[in-house]
Amino acid sequence: MRQRQGSRALVLVAVVRAGLEPNGFVFASADVAGIDDALTRAMNMWYTRNPQWRQLVSRVMRQDWSWYSPSLDYVELYYRAMRS
Repeated sequence: MRQRQGSRALVLVAVVRAGLEPNGFVFASADVAGIDDALTRAMNMWYTRNPQWRQLVSRVMRQDWSWYSPSLDYVELYYRAMRS
């Protein structure tokens, strides 16, 4: 789940423009009400739109959440900093 930055539509457009597929539920605020709302929408999707839920789960499970790519970015940043 991601906290909303601006409107929900803008966040989803930014995700698509970055070449990423949506992978969760945006929540309006990092408090009980915001997280409760996102969890309610997630559970509603599971109960009422199970095929879409399964697609979402499958999509997230295919994504690479390892540190491999970010670690290469940090190494590149380190070497750029050393050269400057």
